[in-house]
Amino acid sequence: MKISKTITFALLIICWGCDPDNVVYNSSKNEIILNEKTITINPFKTSPLTAIIRVGHDNLFPNDVKKMNVTVLGKKDGIDIIGVMHPKNESFKKQFFDITKEKKHSNIFISRIDSVEIPILGLYPNYINQVLFSIETSSNIFSGEATIQTNELPDKTLSIIVDKVSSQDMEPGEVTWITFDQYNFDFMFDSAGEIRWIIDARGNSDLRILNNGNLLIKPWRHASHLSEYSFLGEEKYVWNISKNYKNHHDLFEMPSGNFLLPVDKLTLRDEGYKTWEDCLIEINRITNEIVNSWDLFKLMDIKNLPSVWNGSQPGDWFHMNSIWYHESKDEIIVSGKYGGVMKLSRNGENGETDNLNKNLIWFMPTLSQYEFFSKHDATKNFITKSSDLSGNIHTNQGSNFEDFHWPGNQHNPVIIPSVDNLLHFLIFNNVNTPNRSAIIEYAINEEENIVKEVWEYGKDRADIFASAWSGSTWLPKTNNRMSIPANSFNPKTEVNINKDIVFEFRIKSNVDLKAYRSG
Repeated sequence: MKISKTITFALLIICWGCDPDNVVYNSSKNEIILNEKTITINPFKTSPLTAIIRVGHDNLFPNDVKKMNVTVLGKKDGIDIIGVMHPKNESFKKQFFDITKEKKHSNIFISRIDSVEIPILGLYPNYINQVLFSIETSSNIFSGEATIQTNELPDKTLSIIVDKVSSQDMEPGEVTWITFDQYNFDFMFDSAGEIRWIIDARGNSDLRILNNGNLLIKPWRHASHLSEYSFLGEEKYVWNISKNYKNHHDLFEMPSGNFLLPVDKLTLRDEGYKTWEDCLIEINRITNEIVNSWDLFKLMDIKNLPSVWNGSQPGDWFHMNSIWYHESKDEIIVSGKYGGVMKLSRNGENGETDNLNKNLIWFMPTLSQYEFFSKHDATKNFITKSSDLSGNIHTNQGSNFEDFHWPGNQHNPVIIPSVDNLLHFLIFNNVNTPNRSAIIEYAINEEENIVKEVWEYGKDRADIFASAWSGSTWLPKTNNRMSIPANSFNPKTEVNINKDIVFEFRIKSNVDLKAYRSG
């Protein structure tokens, strides 16, 4: 999702090392009293484009504050970042802090009971930022402005090149977020291509925006923990993954708050060899206990699949890379780079026992593995039949057609709304045809196990090909779709349902960044 000014926190830009002598506040209706400790830059030492402004006044008390307004002014013809915050709301306290209580981090005051602290997000790096703010109580409005000089980005080679923008047709929101595999930073940028927020959180390799407005970040692949962070960069909570598993790509927050995690099982198989990236667990958000466990090696009975014990990566037969939860049916779509796309049952919480009350519901193998799985006893009865747009089943199953393509190295299934009683979902089909990638919208009749391709974008564009990583995003307010091919040189593109480009950008860095998700 894009982050917009309608959310409950302010997006303001980071300021590295601001000198208090360069910070100027103009009084408005009430005089603002400030001292040399008025601004705290990067208060949690992880998000250098964030700050806290401390406001003190004899007639201003934290308990009386009803609303705080912040605007980080855009550059000439740039984007203003506007935040409206209600500090008495529980959502504000979860995302930031309780302004009525004392809070310290590394012996630095984040909030004090004798002043009001305003979170600031969305500053330009390496720029003299102009920030306007106001604090509303039942009887007064305290307002002012700040001039904040920021330093360069920690990756000085990082920039966004915008090739096309149609602001009126894009998904509403002031910034777009993006996350990468094995890169120290996740960041957000506006439609002018200006980076407005960045975080470095213990080697982050995956970022999601949680339902409570905070961030879920996991370290690089094969991680043993997940962390919840605020936009100010505070690590709010840590979930340690069971010692028997490590997390691979992806993570999913369920409506219950539980997390679905693709994992490696660290123990050897009974057959005496090791496999990886073929298991899934669900952990309870509160207790950290495993409440469900899926083991595809057992469920699909693939002991005789040749790629288990030979090939360039013995044991990496499925390579689970992404998941999506289908709430209304309590079922899960799973993508495996080498295996395909499938749907699994969940059936509530059943504990840590592998595959307890779990079943395969349907299965779309990758084109390269179709022949094996279509003959394999454990999977052949679950394989979907491909059809044309009219629903006519293709005569040669397991082949690509002009109007239908089986998955290949695919990533990021995303269920999207529909009105035809079919299940619609997007994927980024990395190998749609040789040297071509595409976002594809499939529609599947789950009762008859028939699937058709109803929309695609990208198969005619060689420049968005990416054989690995990558993602697809559905944008709910416009029904636009984003193509996120992995490599830095690939254009990332937001298109509408008619395939018109409304936003296209590229990322420039000395590091070949592997883009993974965006929104």
